[in-house]
Amino acid sequence: MSQDVHPEVRRLKEEAGEAYRSSDFVEARALYTRAIATLDREIPGGAAAVKTALLINRAMAQLQMHSQLDGEANNDEMRSLAEAAVTDCTAALKLTPTGTKALFHRARARECLGWIDEAITDLQHLLQQSPRNPTARALLEKFS
Repeated sequence: MSQDVHPEVRRLKEEAGEAYRSSDFVEARALYTRAIATLDREIPGGAAAVKTALLINRAMAQLQMHSQLDGEANNDEMRSLAEAAVTDCTAALKLTPTGTKALFHRARARECLGWIDEAITDLQHLLQQSPRNPTARALLEKFS
């Protein structure tokens, strides 16, 4: 993260990363949310690269939370998490239109929602930018 980022944003991002690595995805999401709010408050309209990373990381935490619920009866919560991940990845793509990570995770979230055509479109756009991406290729082949 660049040196000009507010120290509170840096701290929250680091704590969120630790929570994510510890598989505490609820805490990670909460910390990424606080980091985004702090960034928006302290640097309105700035630090697009940092905000992009925070949005993608929060989407990843939401997808992990979705996976943890898989097989449980709470379909509304699962849908809400996947929709939130789509929203975060879409916001990240508005900031960084060529973001392959955002495209990949949005495709995964769209898959969770059953939006296969949209997921395929994201993966095709990703592969136009990064033709040798094996993870994207494998997910796309899954849909074939």
